[in-house]
This record gives sequence, structure tokens and C-alpha cells, in this order.
Amino acid sequence: MHAFGLWVIERFEKFSHKFQKMFGRDCFWLARACLASYVLGCAFGTVMLLLYEHFAAALGLVVLNLPIALGVPGYLKDIKNREDEVWRKPGLANILKLRAEFCTMLIGCSLLVCSTSFLFYRFTAPRVWSPYFLILSCNFMLVLFMMIFRCCDPMPPAKSMFEKFKNTSIERIKELSVSGSLQPAPVRIPR
Repeated sequence: MHAFGLWVIERFEKFSHKFQKMFGRDCFWLARACLASYVLGCAFGTVMLLLYEHFAAALGLVVLNLPIALGVPGYLKDIKNREDEVWRKPGLANILKLRAEFCTMLIGCSLLVCSTSFLFYRFTAPRVWSPYFLILSCNFMLVLFMMIFRCCDPMPPAKSMFEKFKNTSIERIKELSVSGSLQPAPVRIPR
């Protein structure tokens, strides 16, 4: 089971490394982004259910997401602690990656997603469930992604491809403006 958890982390780690090379944001930023998307998804789903007067489904969505939503400040603090811990170590090894607890967490979250999605499908009317079932499943998957991203090892800090492109573009524009090629052409005034 631990090998499966490491395999999943390695796949997410490869993605986070590519993302960090492109945009300069590490795996901890991705974990925070997943958590923020989860909160926005919960709020959006609840508001949409209330707007369409599906009060029972809105209550179900709130009840199913409440334990995780109440833990958001704790998750943010944990992500910050993991980030500080990883950057203090010279080898950049995230301790969560080495523990076997992650696999249990992964399987537990997967079972939670499957069971709540099935219950949401089973006990709501067919005309109500389809878009909100999708929102609920996506919300739980975002929490799962957050848990996986916080277990990844970031790359050492370096300039991203986006920053390099931005800096070279700014330098080229400055060179063009200094050389006069971006200056407006003189206008002849008729006499």
C-alpha cells in the first residue's frame, strides 16, 4: 500500500515540478490553490442550490462539507508548517512523503468521495443531482489533491520560464525605446 501512495505522490510531484518551472509556484502554493478552490466550490454549490430552491440538497452539501470547511485554517497552518520544515532542511525531503500514513489518508479520502457521491446520487431527485453531484465530487477531489500536493517535495527556488520571458521582453522594449525605434515619427508642419 505504501508503494501505491508513493507512486501517486511521484506523479503529482512531476506535475508540480513542471508547474514550478513554468510559473515559479511550488507544490505548497498548489495545495493552497486547491484548498481555496474547494472553499469557493462549496460556496458556489450551496448558493446555486439555494437559488434554485433545493433546500434539502443545499443542507446535504453543507453537512457533507462542514467537517472539512471547519478545518481549513488548520490545513493552511499545516501547509505553512510543512513548507517551513522543507525549506529548513538541506535535502528538501518532505517528511509526509516518507510516512505510511499518507496511503491510509489517500484510501480514506477516496472512500469518502465514493460513498458521499453515491449517497448524494441515491437520495436526491434525478433532476437535482447531476450538476451538484459533480460539484461535490470535485470538491472532495480538490481536498485530496491538496493533501497530495502538501506531501510533494518542491524544487529549489529558481527563475521560472514566465519570469525569464517577462524580463527579456521588458529589456527588449527598453532597448527599442532607447534606440528610438519606438519614438513617434516627426510630423511636418506645413508653412
